[in-house]
Amino acid sequence: MSQQRSREAFEVAYAASISETSRMPCSSEEIRAMRVGDRYQDGADWLNGCWRGWQLAQGAKGVQEQISADSTANLCAQPSSTQEAVTTVSVAAEPLRQVLQALIGPGHLIRELQATRSLHALTNDNPIEILIQQFNASVNGVKKS
Repeated sequence: MSQQRSREAFEVAYAASISETSRMPCSSEEIRAMRVGDRYQDGADWLNGCWRGWQLAQGAKGVQEQISADSTANLCAQPSSTQEAVTTVSVAAEPLRQVLQALIGPGHLIRELQATRSLHALTNDNPIEILIQQFNASVNGVKKS
């Protein structure tokens, strides 16, 4: 399948998935309108990730190598000069359980947690934000002597 036909098939499938999980109509034309070159517009990280996954599933050449390079670069990032490498951090069990359940559950669960992150300042109960704060506090608490 050509990349263009694969992209069109992805946009149809993605729009159908959004329509089904959100119960709000979404068309492949709306998804197509978000394209900028061979990616989707800034802020559409989830959509770009889904597109890369689709390409992997279709066996697109070069995608696996790029993903491996991106992952290696992130894993090999050095801690800042004021931090030691941290191998263990302590976070609350309940927010971690909520995020893990959302990750292995239906796709809309993790998207709901992502979408409500901005409400954290008002409610102070978004598990993603809680875990980020606890992780950062743990990492930032480790200083070189």
